Amino acid sequence: MKLTSGEHLFQGQKHSLKYMFRQGSSDRKHLLVIFSGFRAKGTLDFSGAALSSIRHNVLWIYDEFGEDHQNSYYLMEHGTFSIRDTVDEFLNSVREELDLSWENIAYTGFSKGGTAALYFGLRHQVGAVISTVPQFFIGRYVRKNWPAVFEYMKKPSAKPQTAQKTIDAVMSDLLKKAVEVKTHLYVMTSPNDYQYEEEIKPYLSSLEQFENFNLLVSESPLITQHNEVTAYNVPVLLALFQLVADAIFPTIGNCHTRTSASATLAARQRQRREGVAIAEKVTTTADKRLELSLVTLIRGVAQPDYTSMNRKLIVRSSTGDFTMPLGKRLDPSISRRYVQDTFVDYSAASSSTVQGAGISLSAFPLGRSTLHVSMMGKSASSPVEAPVTTRNPFFSHVVDGDQLLLWSSDSTQTTVSKIYISKMVHDQYSFLKMDHCSISAQKKLHLRGWFAPLGTTISQWGDAHYYVHLEGANGHYSFPLGILDKGALCEDLGIPQSMSKAYLCDIRAEGIDLSGLVAGDYQVSVVCVNKDVSVRSTVIASVVVDVDASKDKPKVVVLGSCIVRDVFNSVFIQDWRNRNSLLGAAHQSALTSLASEPYQGKELTLADLDEHSKKCVVEDLSKKVIRDLGKETPEYVIMDLFSDARFGVKDLGGTYITDNDWKINTSQEGRETFGNYPSIKILKQEEEYLALFKESLKTLWKKYNPGGQGSVVFVLVKVRATDKMRNKFGEVKHLSSIATDLNNAFEKLEKVFFETIPNAEVIDMTEHTAWADLDHRWSSYVVHYEQHFCDALDYKLRELMRSVRRVRVLNH
Repeated sequence: MKLTSGEHLFQGQKHSLKYMFRQGSSDRKHLLVIFSGFRAKGTLDFSGAALSSIRHNVLWIYDEFGEDHQNSYYLMEHGTFSIRDTVDEFLNSVREELDLSWENIAYTGFSKGGTAALYFGLRHQVGAVISTVPQFFIGRYVRKNWPAVFEYMKKPSAKPQTAQKTIDAVMSDLLKKAVEVKTHLYVMTSPNDYQYEEEIKPYLSSLEQFENFNLLVSESPLITQHNEVTAYNVPVLLALFQLVADAIFPTIGNCHTRTSASATLAARQRQRREGVAIAEKVTTTADKRLELSLVTLIRGVAQPDYTSMNRKLIVRSSTGDFTMPLGKRLDPSISRRYVQDTFVDYSAASSSTVQGAGISLSAFPLGRSTLHVSMMGKSASSPVEAPVTTRNPFFSHVVDGDQLLLWSSDSTQTTVSKIYISKMVHDQYSFLKMDHCSISAQKKLHLRGWFAPLGTTISQWGDAHYYVHLEGANGHYSFPLGILDKGALCEDLGIPQSMSKAYLCDIRAEGIDLSGLVAGDYQVSVVCVNKDVSVRSTVIASVVVDVDASKDKPKVVVLGSCIVRDVFNSVFIQDWRNRNSLLGAAHQSALTSLASEPYQGKELTLADLDEHSKKCVVEDLSKKVIRDLGKETPEYVIMDLFSDARFGVKDLGGTYITDNDWKINTSQEGRETFGNYPSIKILKQEEEYLALFKESLKTLWKKYNPGGQGSVVFVLVKVRATDKMRNKFGEVKHLSSIATDLNNAFEKLEKVFFETIPNAEVIDMTEHTAWADLDHRWSSYVVHYEQHFCDALDYKLRELMRSVRRVRVLNH
């Protein structure tokens, strides 16, 4: 076999084996083989920069076998040692290719990889094995912690206990047979590792029988879990890798290192009041909010638990400061990763937005802001402020409609700049050449062409991001674009090769769906964003979106609450009137009320209610939404069950009205008129209410389907109340008991609904992860969802009613 640097596949007699090889850069006749622990598929231990100082050959072997690329400790498949045999075959081929003896090879690995390094190192009698926290009772360990691996390794017909014993015997049998082997063994462990007592300690006497066995025990408060033993000992590991490459095998014996915290050094740190606020990760959620992962600490001030320190994120701009609370997470590894001079417990120094609520782009002011964190320990008299920084320079951005947010961090500061794309000057000087711009029969925009801005290079994948921006009087929309490598054309076009990937296209040539745009005229341009520039091209086309005149607007009646009513409100969905004909709507009326006869009592003035509330009460009393339909029959009756779940009804003896404590019950006249009538609520009189609800559904169906022809489609929007509320800053509030009660009622009502109207259409919004909006126009509540919920519901309704749009390019 020929060895070249990079990833390759070895085809053995029984299995294929994936490996990665790195050619050495010295004349040392040596090979370091690395076996990996349990990791994400397709990844390897020590495959990054940590081994950059190692100059000899390095070989990594993937522990991924079979159709599912399963882990196997590099040993067993279905009770056979076919994988072990393939590893033997492969390593022997590598040895011969590199013209090495086994003594010129060292095996290393960590956890599962440490076990494999020991197993194959003793089996092949290599020069050295460097193993960190290996397991010896493999069967017991995988059966308990990795059941899929256990099933893959064991014989299919074997009982679990028998299979466990068989696999457990693998290492003990090897140690007994190999006791005379002269391989230099270096095993690293720690009593801080929970596996020490059950995996390492029982085998120490067996290992000590080997002539060249060395035990390195590390005891430090920085080691709190199994996978931290390797990280803590990286300097020792690298030293051993270098030594054994030169055939230097130090005799260490039984070495036990201990470190402890220094109260004196920690006190000196506290006196300096040095704040640290480092952004380790910045991500964008599906609903275009920023989620942050920060390390926030004051040097020397312990944070062992959530109560140790309060911290706030400060967004500082020329218009002033605004602050938002930060949530807290436990991460004991921070104490090791951010240690300075001595151990301090920073386990609770991980910060994020509260409950992962994220920060809306609208929370950031226009222009440039800087980010800071204010921290205050529970015994401190004043806070410490620190700028948000990063250990490595970092750039990211978010595009949402007309908003572009640029995030830039380095070792000194973090800046956030918010720009409106529509306010960006059209760049007339950068190279722009559109090769194609058209609308397909499926109403999708397809475009391809060059946009090469000045002041940057775009020669590698990811060097820049492109968006198509549509700007019109009725809205602004941005859609991501892909890029292609057109370097072969650069010379003919007179642009440098450093712009070889400045060619944009619609992603996967699937086109950009414009059916969700508000009807109107739009100008189309291209936006390019990277760490160097943020520019917008000149206009490349004009697009018109309008409703297909060949299709009448669906006739709709809405029975429910703001859950469905907001989709037919221009505040939330601007163009709903272009696509729907709303014949009638009830707001906060229980279906049980609407199905009954109109109220025939005295006329109420309701002078102490606002106009909207008065209108809702009058329509509930009169059942106007059904009575006044006239000659027009709806095609769709769209419903939600909130009012039945939340309010219930009052029994007036012949009819029912909604027992609405937000509307009629807040009016003195309403209370005087109806206060003595009995209430029926699902959470108090469940059986009675559900029976009444069922009869009401039958009545409603008949009223909308006179003669029983069934031409009207009933659509139930199925939702769940949420106790997760946030504002644009990520501040969070809970109303969990209300949400729980409502959801119990929803489930019971839905069961009756589907039994009574089994052919109803259902739009299941319970699958849509929604937060409630603390800044909602109607106030914060458990069903006052964020805007993206309305957008999703509107989209599903359009799919259901098959709304059609016409889109065309006017000029290019």
